[in-house]
Amino acid sequence: YWTWAGIASNASHPQPRGFEPDFIDEVAKVMGFTYTWVKIPPDMPVGNLSATVIAPFAPAGEEDLPDGFRFIPYFQLSYGALVLKTSRARGIFGFMEPFSPALWGAVVGSLLVFTIALLAVSAIMRAKSPEEAIRAFRPGNLMQSLYHVWAAMLGGDDYQWVSSNPGKLLRIAVLFMAVLLLSTYTADTASMFTAAEPKIHGPKDQASLKQSKVCWPHSSMKHMVQDFAREIVVPPEALPWHDTKTRKNWCMQELLEERVEALVLDEVSLLEITFESCDKVHLVPAISFGPIFVGFLVTGQPEYQKLAGDLQLGVSYVRSSSMYGHLVSKHLRRGQTCETAGDHEPEGISVRSMSGVFVIAGSLTCVSIVLAAIGRGCAKSDAAGAKSDTADGAVPPGAVPPGAGIPENES
Repeated sequence: YWTWAGIASNASHPQPRGFEPDFIDEVAKVMGFTYTWVKIPPDMPVGNLSATVIAPFAPAGEEDLPDGFRFIPYFQLSYGALVLKTSRARGIFGFMEPFSPALWGAVVGSLLVFTIALLAVSAIMRAKSPEEAIRAFRPGNLMQSLYHVWAAMLGGDDYQWVSSNPGKLLRIAVLFMAVLLLSTYTADTASMFTAAEPKIHGPKDQASLKQSKVCWPHSSMKHMVQDFAREIVVPPEALPWHDTKTRKNWCMQELLEERVEALVLDEVSLLEITFESCDKVHLVPAISFGPIFVGFLVTGQPEYQKLAGDLQLGVSYVRSSSMYGHLVSKHLRRGQTCETAGDHEPEGISVRSMSGVFVIAGSLTCVSIVLAAIGRGCAKSDAAGAKSDTADGAVPPGAVPPGAGIPENES
């Protein structure tokens, strides 16, 4: 027994657990034999072992097969690459991202068109002369009309629209555009803020991997990936070669600290790391090379030839059964992602991403208060001026002078 991804054992469970032990259990049930696990000392060469069957065994090539042993593969996987994944921080105006700048420009332009159209319909239907129609387009009326169009677009329609058919048609046009824009914007905004939007670093495919600096945990097997990357970094020799977990962790740290662009390993190990760090790493689907064959290494002694044949039959039977797919899904989690496995929770909407809403609303509130104060001051100034003019004997605007309009013969 050699340590491999998907196998675990500890003091409370001394027997190995994982994909390989469960698979071998199924083969043993089919063929009707019993077995005992014996852990191989890490420094003992395979050729010196007296074990009948060694599993799991993954040779890098024919040269790794020791003399006198027969290799029976039961599982195939590939090498892949893990890259860094970081969350992209949204700006204070992140709530505007569902619409492109061009679309926002089109919306504002449409509101201005509706504003002019509202004034035009009102002037055409109510003005009694061309001069009165032209006066309808004064700045004050334009601002008032713009306000009413904005209010209708935001769902706060408070304007007594022209009761004529042209006015009703214009109102339908504004509300039709409003309902489509608001529903689309609301749906896109909700999905944008509740779904994580990470930034994926590093190589995206085989071609870019060949130009990348990668970490490979197995120093003695560096030749297995040297044709697929520009530069290969391996853990220091001080780390024991059989301590695969420590070596993987070392490479993982190199990736997280951005000293390498990718971590290259077998896909089973990479899936295991991915599910442990869903928010930090990304398994690149377009990078896959190998393959790696995992199987039984059976002693070639004549008395064990029947055992080797039985194992071959048992492997073929189990691989063709539904149990094999169940084991692969259960232990190796093939076909799963962080989302489907339930290990990933959508990010909540942050205060920063919506702070632009508060900035805009707060700014409009402050401006309204300032304008109210200015209007109040102007009103007091006009009232004081009118009072002063009255005290000086001047006739206030709109007042009728004493005796005005009274005929002399009736005074």
